Amino acid sequence: VPIIAPSMWTRPQIKEFKEKVLHDQDSVITVGRGEVLTVRVPTHQDGSHLFWEFATDDYDIGFGLYFEWKDVTIPASTKTNETKEEQIEGEKQTEQGRCPLVHEVVPVSRRDSHEEVYAGSHQYPGQGVHLLKFDNSYSLWRPK
Repeated sequence: VPIIAPSMWTRPQIKEFKEKVLHDQDSVITVGRGEVLTVRVPTHQDGSHLFWEFATDDYDIGFGLYFEWKDVTIPASTKTNETKEEQIEGEKQTEQGRCPLVHEVVPVSRRDSHEEVYAGSHQYPGQGVHLLKFDNSYSLWRPK
């Protein structure tokens, strides 16, 4: 199944965005120094798209988007681009020695999210889970 490219954009209203999310503590996460944090967002039966927005207080952060297919697995010994990142990050294997099939939608790259709000949307390619990866592994001293 071909995966449609996401729409991604930025907006300069970072101060207003941060003030809004501070009132909802469930909307604020911290990615520790040297860590990669994955936010798992399952598809919803009544939905068709995933939407996201994020900003950081200080400094940039890596961001990428992946899609994990529901009920589709491949042998754990298979070395493909779709599962390489998943195997590196230690995602769980099924009891049969198989890994869930994961496609890279947006490769992880550093974003200047301390200067503007990063936002986007992605049409569900099928049933499964979107994986929003926030990568701070390059930072030895600063959580984001």
